[in-house]
Amino acid sequence: MWIDQYRHTRHAFTSKEGSQVMFCSLTCAARYLKSHGTEMKLLQVADYLSTELIDTTQAVYLAGSDAPPVMSNTSIIAFSSRARAEKFQKEHGGRILTYHQALTLE
Repeated sequence: MWIDQYRHTRHAFTSKEGSQVMFCSLTCAARYLKSHGTEMKLLQVADYLSTELIDTTQAVYLAGSDAPPVMSNTSIIAFSSRARAEKFQKEHGGRILTYHQALTLE
């Protein structure tokens, strides 16, 4: 995958040794976490609107909006704040989730 094409939905994980791996979506990132989760020290996701990377535990996810899904049947995107997610939700639908709740969808 060309991560540049998926900069709005990308996830970046940094290992304890400092190497970084990138994924186009939560779907692909979740698969990787199943076997490498304990090796990771920093998990980040792009804010859907700004594309800035933020910590996944601070992100607010929106599932099921009309944003195009990436590598799944359901759109799952992240925002840097609840206010940003709610504003997007009003126009595009979906339900607000935490990172851990979003992971259970995958």
